[in-house]
Amino acid sequence: MAATHIGHDVMIGNHSIIASVGIAGHVEIADHVVLGARAGFHQFVHIGRFVMTAGVAAFTKDVPPFAISEHERPNEFSGLNVIGLKRNGFKKSDIQEIREIYKYLYSLKGKIKNRTGPLLEKFPGSAYAKEIAEFINKSKMNICTPGRRGVSSEEE
Repeated sequence: MAATHIGHDVMIGNHSIIASVGIAGHVEIADHVVLGARAGFHQFVHIGRFVMTAGVAAFTKDVPPFAISEHERPNEFSGLNVIGLKRNGFKKSDIQEIREIYKYLYSLKGKIKNRTGPLLEKFPGSAYAKEIAEFINKSKMNICTPGRRGVSSEEE
C-alpha cells in the first residue's frame, strides 16, 4: 500500500498484508501476517506466522507466532490472533492448545530461552509448542511479551 517502506534484505512470507508500514532492513516476516498501518519494525526483527499487529505499533523485538497486538505499546502483544486463526482453518482445540502453551511459557520464570526446554517437556509432540520454541531459540532480538491481559485475547 501507499507509503510502505520495505528495507533491504527483507523476507516476506506468503499471504501477508502490509498496510503503510515502515520495515527496516533484514526483517523476516512469516506467512499469513497482517501488519497494521503506520506500524514500525526495527532491523533484524522476526515476525512469526499468523501474527497481526495494530496500527502505529512499534517493534524492536521479535513477535512470536499466532500473536496479536491491539494497542500502541511497544514490544507487547495482547493475546492470540483468534479471528485470523479461525479464518485460516484452525480448530477450537488448536487455538486452545496454543493459548495453553503461551500461558505455561509466560508462567515460568527466568530468561525466555531457558523456558523452551520445560515447554517442550510439558507439551510433548505438540507441533505448536515446537514451532514457538524454535522461534524463541532462533531469536536474536529477544521476544515481545504479553500485555496486562496476558494471552487470553478474544473469546472463542
